[in-house]
Amino acid sequence: MKSNLVYSVIGVVFQTLFPLIIYPYITRVLGVANLGEYNFYASTVAFLALFSGFGISLYGTKEIGKRKDDIQAYSVVFGELVSINLIMSFIIYILIFVLILFAESYQNYKLFLITSITIIGNAVGAEYLFVALEKQKFMLIRNIIFKILSLVFIFSFVRDESDLIAYAIIMLISTAGVSVTNILNYINKIDWKVIRLKNFHIAACIIPLVQVFIMDTMNHYYGTMDIVILGNLDTVESVGYYSVASKIYFLSYTFLASTAVPLLPRAAYYIENRLFVEYDAML
Repeated sequence: MKSNLVYSVIGVVFQTLFPLIIYPYITRVLGVANLGEYNFYASTVAFLALFSGFGISLYGTKEIGKRKDDIQAYSVVFGELVSINLIMSFIIYILIFVLILFAESYQNYKLFLITSITIIGNAVGAEYLFVALEKQKFMLIRNIIFKILSLVFIFSFVRDESDLIAYAIIMLISTAGVSVTNILNYINKIDWKVIRLKNFHIAACIIPLVQVFIMDTMNHYYGTMDIVILGNLDTVESVGYYSVASKIYFLSYTFLASTAVPLLPRAAYYIENRLFVEYDAML
């Protein structure tokens, strides 16, 4: 558990260094307007991803974490959550196409579609599985590799204001690469034989998912929906200035979250198995 906390904090430090290294360069090369336009679409997708995610990340971390010793039990939960996530993602993609067709603020359909691929990537990537199984070391190494690759690609291929789409594709590769790596690694961690519709109890998941979803949506409102509102009310230049400044707030928030998230699956495991002495010691 201590090792997982250390890996999680190191991961946050690395996540913090990445924008500190890349943002001065990107702001200068792409310009505030282009950066604001990208952040507007990325924030819209991030907010929509909250709905497609439907609280599955936190709920999955807890439910799989407390069953981590029983591969069949947590495989069924995994199947249920991926199915719900894919259904919600399909609904969100319908909304995205409606926005492209009818909303004046979303006319850069190429940028919108590129950034939106992260929604389906999150659904099949199932990051919560690795958090629940306490694979923080794997997640740290994987994230570092893809961040370094992103840095190399950005400095190599993003040279002027015309490279906005190239920048969006590189950022997509960074997140999609994580999802593909997750898929390749969870193939052997899931008992695929038990993932059958007859084993699912999706209805029982809905109420707790809604509760987590409401909490998660309010928690992520600041930093996503505020940028979406600003992008609709004012210029992309305003979004560019605001989104860079708001990252200061997220530095402190992310460091706090880095210590809380790794403890969630262990806490669920202790409670499920009535290991209250260990639970109190952890607290």
